[in-house]
Amino acid sequence: MNGHTYRNPPIVEAVFEVQFSEPLSGRDLDRLRERFINRYPKVDQQYQVDVEINPDGRATTKAAPIGFRMTSSNALDTVTLQHQRFGTSRMAPYEGWEKFVSTVSANYDEFTKIAGRRTLTRIASRYINRLDIPTEELEGVDVLQFLRFGVAMPDEMSKSIGPFSVAANFSVDEVKVLAQCAVIAPALLNHLSFLFDIDAFIDKDISPHKDAIWAVAERLHQVKNHVFEAGITDRLRERFK
Repeated sequence: MNGHTYRNPPIVEAVFEVQFSEPLSGRDLDRLRERFINRYPKVDQQYQVDVEINPDGRATTKAAPIGFRMTSSNALDTVTLQHQRFGTSRMAPYEGWEKFVSTVSANYDEFTKIAGRRTLTRIASRYINRLDIPTEELEGVDVLQFLRFGVAMPDEMSKSIGPFSVAANFSVDEVKVLAQCAVIAPALLNHLSFLFDIDAFIDKDISPHKDAIWAVAERLHQVKNHVFEAGITDRLRERFK
């Protein structure tokens, strides 16, 4: 289930997140913010916005603070601190799983020094990929020659497929996966861009032991690799080898 190693991986964002049952207090969040402020100095308050429609048709909104999104000075690395979740993310250029999980582990250690070891309800590894294909290579070609995860239509209905978005939930070796694929705004001139978003997670029977958490992290990473490789063809794979 191991994936390939690419010189130019199409990953635009990698995220590792844990969720927990016992909410953090406002004081916990403030202490965690101060713990991470040196490495992630840009701080954005996050809010949950609720909209209520009154009987007369007027809408009222309520915004409640739920935590912080903190960003490194190079704008590539972030931590998310919320009442019931903690995450680390890395924007492109992605420097490999070993370096990323090392940062994730170090951040989680800092988190537990303030928040303690909490009962985890979800562990997730999410990778958002952007796949860029020159339009000239797509002319008169079925997109399924590049992507195996997408939309197929019978020839009797149409011989071409326009912009699409598809999402599927499934399991791989008891790991749950939400995979999404869509045509998005092109990032490069004379190219068509596809989003391939893979969220691999477990949400039951999670051991609180530290070694067990990182064993799960490795397992999620392997499943993510498996889904990615199964979802593309060799023709597309050659573009970022």
